[in-house]
Amino acid sequence: MKRRLLLGLLVVMVMAGTWFCYADKETSGTSKAKTTSVSMNLTFGTVAGMMESNFRNSRGEDSDKGTFNVLEDGIYPGKENTVLYTSNAKAAGLDKFTSPPNITWTVKRESADGTDLLMSTDNTNMAKNDTMFPDPGIYKVENDGSRSGEEGGQEGSAPTGDGSTSDSGSGDTTGDGSTSDSGSGDTTGDGLTSDSGSGDTTGDGSTSDSGSGATPGGSAQTVTASNLCTVIVHDITAPNLFALFQEGVGAIELAKSEEDLKKQFEDQLTELGGKMDVETKLTGNLKAASILGVVETPKDAPIDQKTAAVVLMGTMFDKDGHQINEEGKKVTANILDKAQETRIITVGAESVSGVFVRRNVPFLVIAKQTDNDLAGPKDVTYTIQEKETGKEVAKTDGAYLFRVANYPHENYQDQPEYVFVASSIDKVGNKTTINVPLNIVNTQASFEAGKTE
Repeated sequence: MKRRLLLGLLVVMVMAGTWFCYADKETSGTSKAKTTSVSMNLTFGTVAGMMESNFRNSRGEDSDKGTFNVLEDGIYPGKENTVLYTSNAKAAGLDKFTSPPNITWTVKRESADGTDLLMSTDNTNMAKNDTMFPDPGIYKVENDGSRSGEEGGQEGSAPTGDGSTSDSGSGDTTGDGSTSDSGSGDTTGDGLTSDSGSGDTTGDGSTSDSGSGATPGGSAQTVTASNLCTVIVHDITAPNLFALFQEGVGAIELAKSEEDLKKQFEDQLTELGGKMDVETKLTGNLKAASILGVVETPKDAPIDQKTAAVVLMGTMFDKDGHQINEEGKKVTANILDKAQETRIITVGAESVSGVFVRRNVPFLVIAKQTDNDLAGPKDVTYTIQEKETGKEVAKTDGAYLFRVANYPHENYQDQPEYVFVASSIDKVGNKTTINVPLNIVNTQASFEAGKTE
């Protein structure tokens, strides 16, 4: 009968689209109250964002028994299955239960040095727990449960209420995360098991005992069950990308080189934790710089709702040369490669009006990317090129310098249009691309008063 019950459970689990790992060992020991361990399997249900079976190894990760591959920012329903949480005490080697089950869920994340960092621990006393993994990495999800009972003794009457068991013979489950013993061995409710026996579940994760209780002559015993599963969480967030344009004009001292500018920007970006938005203010010689940024916003959005804000800060002008401000717009992430579950953010002229620089003013450009706020800023390759021909613009004495304006374009139809092009990619293939206008304006340092040449 037990084999038939386990076989029935396995069939139901496979049909429900769940993956599970087992605690293989059953041990026992003695103390004032004898302690016995029973087996448990821990499952994660298939939801939007759970890896498809043919993807599990596509990023070079092994999916051995007990290891789950999931996408970051998904919510995954975990459930444990063990005889502790049914009303059938005999299946746990007892004559009766004398307490409700005690259930704790623990989530840890593996750090760069291999140590486990505690993310959460919840004594829910519930047989199920939804877990969201906010960042890529390796996590460990553990469920620990225990329950007191008796061996031997006489039948008696036990209190009823939350968490106590009853052997009423009905076998119905009436609450989430709970079990019933209908004698069939089927999975009832939210993927939890039923054992032969009896018992009504009367609430979330709890049962009531109407037919047994603590009795003289019984031997006190604690039954425990635990399991730990490894969860590999995969990155689906396109990297943040920042391009900085520094003009050498007025009191602003142009950096000595692109490398010098990179260092200044990287230091400030690191201080900001790699996070920038329309409210971010740089300092020093970078205070007047123009910044074009593409930033994950909001952070940790659901898998199918990933967006990035396009941030444009600094020197911008209208067609009359007056300085204007432009708020960032949002761009939706698209799937780049379904097999690899990678995403792409594409920023073009429809997302932002462009970057503006002044004629006869030398400027430097650098570009950086950050990825999930987990690593320091990295260099990004960029070019400034003619829009129609793709010809790359050369530098003059280590800096860009345009002698003739081209904006507004209708006033300078004999001048080429230029674009700034940059592309960043993270180690698993998520990508952010920029291809926006670079406009040369005919205005001097007195632009604040609206004066133009």
